[in-house]
Amino acid sequence: MEYTDNFFYDIIKNADFVDATKRQYLNNLDRLQTLIYIEPNNSIQYIVFHPDEFIPNVKKYAKKQSGRFTSKTSPMFTEAFVKPIIGFFLHNVEFREEHLDLYEQWGKIKHILHKPSVKKEDSNEPSEREINAYMPLSEIINIRDQLPKGSMKRLVLYLYTEIPPLRDDYGQIHIYKSASERRKILEITKDEDITYPENNLIPSNEEVRSGIIPQNSVTENYLLLKEHLIVVQHYKTSKKYGANRIPIPEVVMDEITESLNNIPREYLLIKENKQPLVAYNTGSEWINTIFKNTLNNRYITIDAMRHIWITDRKVNNLPLEEQQRIARIMAHSMTTQLRYAWNISTD
Repeated sequence: MEYTDNFFYDIIKNADFVDATKRQYLNNLDRLQTLIYIEPNNSIQYIVFHPDEFIPNVKKYAKKQSGRFTSKTSPMFTEAFVKPIIGFFLHNVEFREEHLDLYEQWGKIKHILHKPSVKKEDSNEPSEREINAYMPLSEIINIRDQLPKGSMKRLVLYLYTEIPPLRDDYGQIHIYKSASERRKILEITKDEDITYPENNLIPSNEEVRSGIIPQNSVTENYLLLKEHLIVVQHYKTSKKYGANRIPIPEVVMDEITESLNNIPREYLLIKENKQPLVAYNTGSEWINTIFKNTLNNRYITIDAMRHIWITDRKVNNLPLEEQQRIARIMAHSMTTQLRYAWNISTD
């Protein structure tokens, strides 16, 4: 039976993934066809039905690249291309049942590629790129405090250094003076107010997958100035953890006040065009650019900042209750947090 490219692309488009994952998978499929495989043997069907050619082709491409795609990081890089192919089988039962041998072959490839990353995680050894990304937190804070007060760059760095760093979760943080003002605008009662833990409400899968954060809605992301509180409901692990209520330290509130006085606005973070970050997993490029340019480090990213923060603050040596509090704000498990501390000299 012949399968068109659209057949495979439609499996990913119709799968129960969040939009960010769909975009990543579709992008990787496009890269497979345009950069890694050569015509005429670059159809999705050809790639799927010739698993023995996959690793040699991707490694050949990876070795030609510089920076993040060096041979030392190619197993993890290569695994990213396997995931959408595995997705074909997982999200189309009929296709999987008809081609169980292929499914097993791709599963073995994924297992082989996954071993190096698991070994690295267990040892907490940073990769070459992560070593290049590392900067002492004290140095980052020193650079941060030299930036103009009230600037967006300074505020971003305060959010990622004085609060346990979130992922790219600051999308469309709607600003309210207080919880009571928000309830009045939304016409909801205190019992319906997500601000309070007893009223926990997880956005529907459809809302999260849409990539659109509803404003003036009980499931929006928002900041309460009076309560010194940020509530984030749309983020990577929201289905597991629910609304993330983040107390804002006084030092960060001072920076927010200074920033709002300098740039009056409705949202916590806005781009140069005055538009807010649209949703989680879409503002990472903007935030990463601020990190790279401001800190003069082309390797540093949001993910690296999370590792640096846990490493330099020696989070895993803190009392258990404090470790749990930090893990809850960062919206990951304690197991993940243990792996986040890099085995790197911080002296």
